[in-house]
Amino acid sequence: MIHRSRHKLHTPYPDLLKSLSHDVMKSILGYFILYLCLAFFAMLILSDLVIDMITSFGAVVTTLSNAGPVPGIFHPETTFREAPMIAKWILSFCMPVGRLEIYTVMVLLVPKFWKK
Repeated sequence: MIHRSRHKLHTPYPDLLKSLSHDVMKSILGYFILYLCLAFFAMLILSDLVIDMITSFGAVVTTLSNAGPVPGIFHPETTFREAPMIAKWILSFCMPVGRLEIYTVMVLLVPKFWKK
């Protein structure tokens, strides 16, 4: 049985969701899902290496979003020097992807873009 709440969601901008079109909402959701998928797959690859899940999660989030210190073995007093070489390559790929916009980098990786 589904319980429906009678409480309304109070936001600081109540008309914001009404003013956004369905296409804009789909674009935002698409970007969010693409970001999460990229982070998830990079984290899985790193965790398949010698790196534990907490450290791989922190390293991917740090490189994708420039978030700051990494929880785990790569804390602020250390560098990524201790990481395996393939992990450095993956994290090095995540850095420009997170800073240049994910869509831009993904378009550059599509072969159809280069055929014109």
